[in-house]
Amino acid sequence: MTTQNLPEAKRAWLIWQLINELNELLWNHYDNDFSSFLLEEENPDYQSILSDLI
Repeated sequence: MTTQNLPEAKRAWLIWQLINELNELLWNHYDNDFSSFLLEEENPDYQSILSDLI
């Protein structure tokens, strides 16, 4: 099966699922590093994200 034979919405759905899977893998591997990056940021939105994670 190739993605060329799938409707656009189905391809978008598959890509979205793969991006979410990649996001999960990256957070599982780099969670401490990502948290450190958030601590370095001055943006209050980033601080809010960090407080939600802890």
